[in-house]
Amino acid sequence: MADNLGDSSLKTEDFLIATFQNIVSNYKESYVYENTNPIVDDPSEKIDENDLLEGYSAEDFAAFVNEIEEHLNLLNTEGTTNVSWRKVLGTEFPNSSTEANNLALSNLKRCIGSPHRQRPIWPIQRGGAAFIAVSVTTATGEKIEYSNNGVPLDKDCSLHFRALTGVKQPFKVMWQITNTGEEAQVAECLRGNFEESDYGLSEKHETTSYSGSHSVQCFIIKKGICVAKSEELIVNVR
Repeated sequence: MADNLGDSSLKTEDFLIATFQNIVSNYKESYVYENTNPIVDDPSEKIDENDLLEGYSAEDFAAFVNEIEEHLNLLNTEGTTNVSWRKVLGTEFPNSSTEANNLALSNLKRCIGSPHRQRPIWPIQRGGAAFIAVSVTTATGEKIEYSNNGVPLDKDCSLHFRALTGVKQPFKVMWQITNTGEEAQVAECLRGNFEESDYGLSEKHETTSYSGSHSVQCFIIKKGICVAKSEELIVNVR
């Protein structure tokens, strides 16, 4: 099961989501659909040939994988807000303030309501989940964490986006970057169209060039159909 752990370079939230995605991707079709369990070897060197899942039925394992998939669908539908994580992890997970929620909602509406933001050009198939992990490097080379719709970043930061999904390959990842604000408008760089990944299969590089709130969304395209899409990730820039 440890093989399903996400990339350790990701921040905690993205690491957990990537781990969830890997579990669903690796076990849903191969084991849950086949009504069988994988073999999970005991990592202890003192016990040989000990399957940690031996005492669990196929129904037990299916319930485990299906619940993880339900959590992913909830986070994909409602966004990775504190409210959503409280539904997944319980009420001990901290809540966010009403003022912060209102500001975040205002930033989101500004982006998704932009007239230059194009509608998806593919048929949408419900059921798949996708998320965006982002890493930020400042103009001085410092790596910092950034949360969706978080505190505004300085200009000239380098942004590296990575699409996380449990969809099995092959597929293509398409990106929609929507800028807002006067600076982007004057520079004729409001965008809102669809672009391919520019780093590997599922990654995209950007920079913080214009003040305002900007959205990033990824679409997982398979055989001409959008089988999964992320919620909008909002990047605020001073």
